[in-house]
Amino acid sequence: MGIALQNSAGEKIGVICVLNHEPLDNPKRAELLLRIFGARASAELERMQVFEDLQILNAELEQRVQERTQEMLKTRNFLEAIIENIPVALFVKNGKEERFGEFLLWNNTCELMFGCSKEQALGKSVYNFFPKEQSDFFNQKDRSSFALGKIEDIPEEPIDSLTLGRRILHTIKVPIFDEHGNPDYLICISEDISDRKSAELERDRLLQELSQLNKSLELRVEERTAALVNAQERIIAQEKLASLGTLTSGIAHELRNHLNFGTNYAKGAIELSQELLDTIQPLLPSLDIDTSDFVTSLIADLQENATTIRAHSQRAENIISNMMQHARTDDAKAIPQPNQINNLLDQSLKLAYHSKKMQDSNFNITILTDYTTDLDLVDLVTGAMSRAFINLIDNDCDAMRYQNNLLDFSKDAENYHPTLSLSIRGLGDRVEIRIRDNGCGIAPEIQTKILDPFFTTKPPGDATG
Repeated sequence: MGIALQNSAGEKIGVICVLNHEPLDNPKRAELLLRIFGARASAELERMQVFEDLQILNAELEQRVQERTQEMLKTRNFLEAIIENIPVALFVKNGKEERFGEFLLWNNTCELMFGCSKEQALGKSVYNFFPKEQSDFFNQKDRSSFALGKIEDIPEEPIDSLTLGRRILHTIKVPIFDEHGNPDYLICISEDISDRKSAELERDRLLQELSQLNKSLELRVEERTAALVNAQERIIAQEKLASLGTLTSGIAHELRNHLNFGTNYAKGAIELSQELLDTIQPLLPSLDIDTSDFVTSLIADLQENATTIRAHSQRAENIISNMMQHARTDDAKAIPQPNQINNLLDQSLKLAYHSKKMQDSNFNITILTDYTTDLDLVDLVTGAMSRAFINLIDNDCDAMRYQNNLLDFSKDAENYHPTLSLSIRGLGDRVEIRIRDNGCGIAPEIQTKILDPFFTTKPPGDATG
């Protein structure tokens, strides 16, 4: 007697047979027993097959786990190698309130940058390494990062390294939150930009210095050009004077002195520009190409400007030499003669005042003189000193007339009385001469120029400077 064995899915998995040498007394009962036994046998066979399959699956799973573990270990080692060897400080802080700010990760660059090993840093906070005031600041910044809730970029952050001293860091902070939205970790990446900042400051200083030097040279060119133009106008105006030869000689002498300064400064500027280029040459490779080209071009412009100044100064020197050949006299070569300074000033006063009265008969001033009478004779060049007195008095009269015109239509006009005061007194081996008016005065912006040869605020032909 036999029956088929089936699994739980109804699939045939075998056959069970029973042999008996004699006829069965109760075949149905035997068949029932055989079916019960067959069902149990099928279940056991299926269980054994499942167990065998499970063993195979366990072996495969264990193999996969081992392979995955190896892969994860390699990945971990790879990530650790990256973390430990990247040239920036990478550290992670605890964001949980009970251990807030404790360091959980500390790479090799952190040790170099902050002067603290992993063993010293992990499980500690900034309060273990920095002054309280600075630590409070860092702690508050960390809390602000969590409050911000996104990546925070801090371009410049000063810290006091235990080994490197004061450093400037560029720091990026990444707050990490748990599944409930509570602070979990704070990832921090810091780059030491101290050397870069120093290089940038040095670059800016050099650029500013070059810019100032260029502006200074341009200003000198403008001043020298203006001085030459002004001097030319004054020379034309002096053609009306009888003492053309003496004045031309004096102007030429003064211009030659200033042109010598211009020539010498231009030569010095050329040499200084080259020295500056030689000095900063080692720094140029550290700058970007645009900045390096700009610096080189700027120095070349400075040298070209200075060369132009020198060439024009030499050309002006040649013109002055020709003028000197036509000068009839030279005050610089004149021999000082003994003179009574009181008489010379009084004569100059009368000459200047009468000239002004001829121009404007309605212009009247009060003249006050205080001359010391017991002065010895003074050695001086009469012509040059007289011209100086006349120019001063002439300017006094113009200032008072200008002030009087300003007050003509105001209530203060009747209280204004133009007054010119002149005094001479002896001071041992010197003589002090004071000439004072109560006119409009000299504007502050031109007070530094009043002793410049031939400087004047009057139109061409009205004054010599």
